[in-house]
Amino acid sequence: MWQESGTCTVNGRTYVIAPNGFYPRAVSQTDSAELSKLCDDFTYLGRVVGKALIDNRILDLTFSEPFYRWLLGTHEKMGLAAIRDIDEVLHSSLKQVEIFALKKEAVLKQEDLTPERKESLIKQITDENGATLDDLCLDFVLPGTDIELTAGGHNVALSIDNVEEYLCAVVNYTLREGVRKQMEAMRQGFSSVMPLSIYNSSTLTKCLNFSVELVSVCGLKKSSVRIYSPITGTRVLLLL
Repeated sequence: MWQESGTCTVNGRTYVIAPNGFYPRAVSQTDSAELSKLCDDFTYLGRVVGKALIDNRILDLTFSEPFYRWLLGTHEKMGLAAIRDIDEVLHSSLKQVEIFALKKEAVLKQEDLTPERKESLIKQITDENGATLDDLCLDFVLPGTDIELTAGGHNVALSIDNVEEYLCAVVNYTLREGVRKQMEAMRQGFSSVMPLSIYNSSTLTKCLNFSVELVSVCGLKKSSVRIYSPITGTRVLLLL
């Protein structure tokens, strides 16, 4: 359900670690029973959050900045930097790939070079360890999943020629396309209780953000999710 930076175990239960707050895990947006159930969960969560605000109740659940941007409809402007707020490991990996894109851009901007010389220099681009993009053995599949970022993505290798397209595709699917239906469901659930239009990013964050780091994933069974609060040391069962 959630994008994770790692997991830990507390009293025999496994929890997602999201130091900067929670964000939906990118999944295939093709209609399926699994996606339908997931959207139902987010719709209900939206109602819970909206009702908590109306009743002035505290939810031990911290959302990330990109999550709020989705709620408020400003998500289309998010880029690679926003990945850091939801998955530091993925962000670090993409920054390594970005090095190649930046070096390529620098070569292309050198007006004193011939096209042939530019092409030659671009093919020689390596990282600080002398590795090329080919050495990374990556393809156009969303990292950590089997979701293809383009038609036949498993057979499209990442190279210096398509590095920009790869970065854009991973960022776009992680932040937008892979979570679109979940977040639309969240917005629908929230809006069914109270209008989102009365909030901006600052006020919504202040209303909802509390210092909590762990949310159960393995506790998700049929129609419930257990939430653990390191503040109070208690668990709350949300019926979904």
